[in-house]
Amino acid sequence: MKRIFSVFLLLSLVFGALPVFAYGAAPLPHGEVVKKVVMKKVIKKEVKKVMKGKKSKKSSLKHDGAMGEKQPPAPSVPPATVPPASPAVTAPASLKVSIQNFAFSPSVLNVKVGDTVTWTNLDSATHTVEADGGSFKSGSLTIATAPFSFTFTTPGTFAYHCGPHPSMTASVVVTQ
Repeated sequence: MKRIFSVFLLLSLVFGALPVFAYGAAPLPHGEVVKKVVMKKVIKKEVKKVMKGKKSKKSSLKHDGAMGEKQPPAPSVPPATVPPASPAVTAPASLKVSIQNFAFSPSVLNVKVGDTVTWTNLDSATHTVEADGGSFKSGSLTIATAPFSFTFTTPGTFAYHCGPHPSMTASVVVTQ
């Protein structure tokens, strides 16, 4: 009975995330998969030792929150001072608007000149994104089609609507 409890304890400590791994709820990054495979091998060895009644002198199953990896020692020399960075040039932003429940969200979006706005239809109905002034028009958007993107190059307020559903309105406010 003591051996079974030891095996259970060993497995529960190491495989705390076993249900996610076993059921495949989310794909793991390559490094995490490798860690899991390595840990499985280590656990098999430890389980065999426990089942045979052997005690390992130095267990390799230390739970430090990093799947048994040892943390690197702290540096003994303080890091060199880094000169202050020069002012960064900000790249244009990519902003998103969702179309859902027959509405644009957000209904008012503030952007800067050069920013790109992307509209994605999440409704089962077909929608369009059409500027009231005619500066942009998406064509038909469905769940299956690619999103529509437009880069704003001039400041101003751009009101837009859905062609098939004119009550769906929103705007993009573009500043310098």
